[in-house]
Amino acid sequence: MPRTKYGSEAERKAARVASTLRSQEKNAERHKAYMLRYSRKEYPRLRDAVVAKLGGKCQKCGYDSDRRALQIDHIDGNGRRERKTIGWRKFYGKILDDSTNYQLLCANCNYIKRYDNEEVYIVDERLKENTTMPFPNAGAVDTSTKEGVKGYLLARLATQQTTNVAANDHLKLDTVVAFRGSDITLDTTTAYVTTTGAASIGRFTLKAGKTYKLRAQVPYLLASGATGLLEAAFYDATAGAVISTGVGLAALVATTATHDIGGGLAEAIFTPTQDSLVELRFIVATAVTQIGTTANNRQPSVFIETI
Repeated sequence: MPRTKYGSEAERKAARVASTLRSQEKNAERHKAYMLRYSRKEYPRLRDAVVAKLGGKCQKCGYDSDRRALQIDHIDGNGRRERKTIGWRKFYGKILDDSTNYQLLCANCNYIKRYDNEEVYIVDERLKENTTMPFPNAGAVDTSTKEGVKGYLLARLATQQTTNVAANDHLKLDTVVAFRGSDITLDTTTAYVTTTGAASIGRFTLKAGKTYKLRAQVPYLLASGATGLLEAAFYDATAGAVISTGVGLAALVATTATHDIGGGLAEAIFTPTQDSLVELRFIVATAVTQIGTTANNRQPSVFIETI
C-alpha cells in the first residue's frame, strides 16, 4: 500500500479511530456531567409531583411530616424490579399518567408490608451467581452469619389494664404489633390466670436453647393515692421465679390520685433450658388503679428478640 506524507492508509485509519475515541470519551464525560445536573433538578421535581398525586401522606398510618420518609409502593409488589427495568423517569411518568397500582407508604409501613408479603430479597454472597432468594418471616438468612435471622416480637395492650393490677398479677398483653420467626409467641386469647406453668393471656412462650433480650415499657400509670407504686420484672412463669439477669421496672405516682406518671424500663437476658412461659409480673403494686391509656398511645409494650 503506497505511503503519503500523511502516512499509510492503515495509519490514517488508526489515527481517525483514535481521534473518534478521544472525542467520544470527552463527549461522554460532558454528557455524564449534564445528566447529573439534570437529574439533581428533575428527580426532586418529578418525585414531589408523584408524592402529591398519591395523596402526600402514608396510606396506612397517615404520616406526612417529612416527604423524604415517604416511599412509593407498588401495591401488588415487584416495584423494585419495575424501577430497575424502565428507570426512574419513566417510572414516575407512568405513575403520573395512571396511579391505580401504586400507593404512598412511610418507610416503616412499607417495610412491614414487604415482610408480610415476602417481597424483600437478599443476595447470598457465598454463591458465585447473582442469585436472590425470598426473605420471609421465618427461616430466612442473616447475611452476616449466613444463619437464621434474629427473631423478634413486639406486643402491647390494645387499651389499658384496670383489673388484675395487684402484686403477683401480670401485664395482660393482648396485641402483637410485629414479629419475625416462631421462636417467640404471645398468648392473646387464653383466660387470665396466675397459676405457675399454665397458659394465660399476656404470657410469652420462649423456645429452649436460645438467648433472648427482653424489654418492657410502662409509659402511663394511675393510682388512687399519692403513695401509688408499681414495681415489675420479667418472670419465668414455668419455673415460678423472677428472671434474675435483668433490671426491674418502677413507676411511682408522687402527688394525688389524679396524677399520672410514666413508668420505667424493665430489661432482662434469658436463656431457657426448656420451652418457657414468660410474663411481666407486678412484684409490688400499691394503690394502682390503671396501667396504660389510649391517650397519646401510652399503652405498655414488651419487645423480645433473639440474640
